[in-house]
Amino acid sequence: LCNLEQIESAGESAGRSGCHMFFSRDTRFVVKVISIHDKDVLLEQVFDDLFEYLQDTPSSLLCRIYGVYKIKQILKHNIYVVLLENLISRIPAHSLQAIYDLKGSTVNRWSSEKDKVKKDTNFLQNQKFLSVADCDRTNLLKTIETDVKFLKSLGLMDYSLLVTVV
Repeated sequence: LCNLEQIESAGESAGRSGCHMFFSRDTRFVVKVISIHDKDVLLEQVFDDLFEYLQDTPSSLLCRIYGVYKIKQILKHNIYVVLLENLISRIPAHSLQAIYDLKGSTVNRWSSEKDKVKKDTNFLQNQKFLSVADCDRTNLLKTIETDVKFLKSLGLMDYSLLVTVV
């Protein structure tokens, strides 16, 4: 996946959402460094309910979590990581025109040109809207509504919609 030095340096500033993510060689998985607080929330409040929800709702757009791990280091702080499914890996790279991480806010939601993943303000400037067929639109909105209702039931409010433009 990546070398321990990368993970160690990422762990030193873990907790800033989205800052430290690594991909498996085949890009099917993402390893994200998380804070101890996020680890506790995942394991104590989210994991079991999410597993059940995803089994009952196969059409969910929520990311599949394959595990939460602790990397123990002698004489150093522990580092926590979560292993996630990378849905974007299913899309051929040559087809990807843009990737947006949308939170529904424009406050501090801008990415520079060098960033691969753009944010809300970039989306509003570049895309304006998404073109989706009516039948797909209905299913998409229903799925998003169901997923958001589930996240709300867990008391989670810091989540985003990853949109790929092909």
